[in-house]
Amino acid sequence: MRTVVPAFVVCALAALPGEALACATCAASAFGDRTFNWAFLGLMAAPFLVAGVIGGVIFHAYRRRHEPGR
Repeated sequence: MRTVVPAFVVCALAALPGEALACATCAASAFGDRTFNWAFLGLMAAPFLVAGVIGGVIFHAYRRRHEPGR
C-alpha cells in the first residue's frame, strides 16, 4: 500500500494537462500552412509507399524466378 499511493499521485500529476510549446495546427508557425499540409501529405503517402515497396520486392522476385534461361 505504501507504493500504491505515490504511484497513483505520480500518474495523476503526469496526466494533468500542461502548456504545449507548439500550436495544434501549426498555422501560427513561421512557415504558415505549409507545415500543416506536409504533415498530412506524409501521413497519406506512407501506406502507399510501403505497399509499393512490398509490391516491388514481390515483382522483382517473380521476374527473377521466371527469367528465361533459368
